Order: sequence, then structure tokens, then C-alpha cells
Amino acid sequence: MVEQNDWLVIPFYSDPTSGSYETAVSKFGDFLVRSKETIGLNLAVIDDGSNLTLEKLRHTPDFLVTLPKNKGKSHAMREGLRALLKQNPGFIVQYDGDGDQSYVDIPVVYNRLIAFSGGNPDAPVLVIGDRYSEDLTIPPNPESVVYRQTILMFFGALAKHLGFDDVRDWVSGARGYSREYAKRFLSQSKSSRYGLESEQLVVASLTGAKVTTAPLTQSRPRDPDTLTSKWLQNFEVYSDHEQALREQGKGVMVDLVYSLVDSLKKEIDEFDLPLDPIGEKTTVHFTRRGDRYAAEIPLEYRARLFMVEDKFPFTIRKSSIPTSV
Repeated sequence: MVEQNDWLVIPFYSDPTSGSYETAVSKFGDFLVRSKETIGLNLAVIDDGSNLTLEKLRHTPDFLVTLPKNKGKSHAMREGLRALLKQNPGFIVQYDGDGDQSYVDIPVVYNRLIAFSGGNPDAPVLVIGDRYSEDLTIPPNPESVVYRQTILMFFGALAKHLGFDDVRDWVSGARGYSREYAKRFLSQSKSSRYGLESEQLVVASLTGAKVTTAPLTQSRPRDPDTLTSKWLQNFEVYSDHEQALREQGKGVMVDLVYSLVDSLKKEIDEFDLPLDPIGEKTTVHFTRRGDRYAAEIPLEYRARLFMVEDKFPFTIRKSSIPTSV
């Protein structure tokens, strides 16, 4: 059951001078209609410098936050959340508007949020949609399996070092949180243009919030590598919170992230990143592919962590990891 003052929040940007602007806005409008029909949450749209109007969006949003200039997703979400908190929301589902995650999974995130929080909006909780869950109905790109398994292991190890078990896809654009978490996030957020999702996990750790995941059923097949700029966006936010993380005893993780960022910025063609400092007895091998990077851990280590199946090769044994292949 959807509560009266729970919200779905979607940021959006499309350059109004672009030839594809009208098409992008039309597709976004379709996404909004389907999203609202799917669950019936109050709908807030954060217009990050796109000259949107309620007319352009078919009067679907209940609340339109208009920012005159595009300053990046992190800034847009901060401004949007500040405005939304004046409405005294209970729970908030945050979703990307680019179609990367399907509107059909909005109820999955929302229901998990309500269950995990016990229905208490004053409990500081964050729920992240897992795009590689056992419930996924779209077969993954077979060329991306090695890379994505590596990323899930690496990101999962970082999350565990931050205090969260079984959280491995924390860059997912589908997530939800309580009113209290939103307040704590706004009190700590410093990221500049991007890196929003990464910072939300870091802030959860710094402020004592609880984090869990929701199994998404639909997500597009992923690429076998990632833009260097996206790697940097996700990890440069650690510098914004370096002092607080070190004070919490997470200095070894900060140093590891700094080492990774330094190698990425130098565009080193190949390099190794040992994960022993954060509890994984293995090394990630990074390979540059133009403006992108791929990563891989040894086959025998992946075999210890993952059940490689025809349809769901990303499935990870979360509860009982064997000590040998």
C-alpha cells in the first residue's frame, strides 16, 4: 500500500539546443506516465536546466523543481531534495529518467524500502536496486560477464569495508530512502557534478544509516568496460570525505581508492590494484581501451565467488563462499 506522502523523484537533463531535445522530452514524458501508473506515488521531477514545463510533461508531475542551469546530477538532487523535504515526505524512491532501469521495478524498490525500514520514515535507511540480481529476466551481454563479475566483487568489497554486507551494485540509478536518510545525506553531501550514487553510500556509512538491496528484474545488458570519466566520478567523491573516513578507521580504503584514481587519471594502459587492504586476497587487473577501462580478477578467484550459469552468470553465492574451487 502506497502512503499518501511518499514520493518518486526523477532528475532530468537534456540540452534544449540539441536536435534531439524534443524526442528526449517526449520519451521522458512517456516514462513518467508509465512510472506513475505503475505505483501511484507522488511524482517529483527535477529539471536540471532543460526548460521543462508541466505542459511538456503532460501535467504528470505533482511537483516540478526547476533549476535554470545544468550543474550536474549531484547538485540537482541536492536542490530537489531540499525543496521536497519542505513537503515533509515519508519515503522517497529516486530513479534515473534515462530508461536504464525499468519503471516496472519501482514497486520492487519501494516495497523493500517500506519493509526494511519497518514503515518508519525516521529510520535512516537506504535501499539500492541490484541490477545483477537472481531475479533478472533479461540475459546479460556474454562479453561483459568477466568484467561485471570483477566489478561486483570489487564494489562489494568496498561496501563491506564501509560496513555493508551484500551491497555490490551501489552505482545503480534505482534506489529509495527514508526522510531521515535524505536529511542526513543533505547534511553531508559535497560531490560536485556527478558521483551521486557513490556518495550516498559513503554518507550512509558516515552517518550510521542502514543499507540493503532490492532485486531488480529488468536492466539493459551491460557493456564490457566503463568510461574513464565514470570511473573517476564514482571514486573522486572519496576525497570529499577523506577526513571523516580516516577518522572512522577507513584510511586503507581511502588510500586504495586514491591509488586507483591516480592510475586512471594518468591513463596508464595496464595496471594492477591489490585488494588485500580491503579484505579480498586478489588483485584487479585494469586495461585501458581508449577512453574506457576494463577490469578482471583471476579466473580461479571468480570461480570461488560466482555460480556461472547460462542465464544468470552474475549470480553470487552471498551466504556460503567455498574456500576452494
